[in-house]
Amino acid sequence: MPFVVFAQPELHLRRYEGTSTIVMGASSDTRDDTILGATVGVRYSFRDWIVGTLDYHLQDVQTDFRYDAGGGMIINPSYVRHELLLGVRAAY
Repeated sequence: MPFVVFAQPELHLRRYEGTSTIVMGASSDTRDDTILGATVGVRYSFRDWIVGTLDYHLQDVQTDFRYDAGGGMIINPSYVRHELLLGVRAAY
């Protein structure tokens, strides 16, 4: 078969000790992050030595870390990231 389809889930639980955080008005010396992600992709073999690739990666990073940007504005640096990768791989 010239096609390969794959899916790769991921889960990371991170904890930082000794950081200065503001969580709902209270300060703490720990920071906890939860990272959920998934990659799905397709590979197509043109020949034994050359492959076309298409990958999509979704990542959601949630944290209890907050920081004061000044003027009483508290910033939450959590984010969602999307990546779409198209490429060619060759091996000799």
